[in-house]
Amino acid sequence: MFTIFGKKWRNAETKLADAITRLAGSMFFVYVHIAWFVLWLLFANRIGDAFPFGLLTMVVSLEAIFLATFIMVAQNRQAEIAEQRAIEEDKEEEETEERLEDIAEEFDTLQKDLDEMKQLIEKMEKRQAERTNIPLDLPQREDK
Repeated sequence: MFTIFGKKWRNAETKLADAITRLAGSMFFVYVHIAWFVLWLLFANRIGDAFPFGLLTMVVSLEAIFLATFIMVAQNRQAEIAEQRAIEEDKEEEETEERLEDIAEEFDTLQKDLDEMKQLIEKMEKRQAERTNIPLDLPQREDK
């Protein structure tokens, strides 16, 4: 977001723009304007703004310009927030993928170690059976 006052003022500017945008988007804002327009129409001649209400038109036009600017500032801020969230989510996703890869590698290593241990146990059982000359009726193991 661009600011002419520097980073120190950026936070205050953003808060002000957000507050004005919240106010402008409320029903209170609508009610205030209804009351303002009714009072203006009732007392227009006394303040010197007769029909077609040139002063009222100018004031409302200026208000619209500023409100549109504040709304765009608030939208830019929301876009920055959304972009920052997306960056954080991408980082978290990458970290999760790395953890899953590490877990998969550890699982593969454990599986290989388990297979080696099974083979060693089978060799030991065969040697023991050969030494004692006693047939071992061991169930056959099924490997996947």
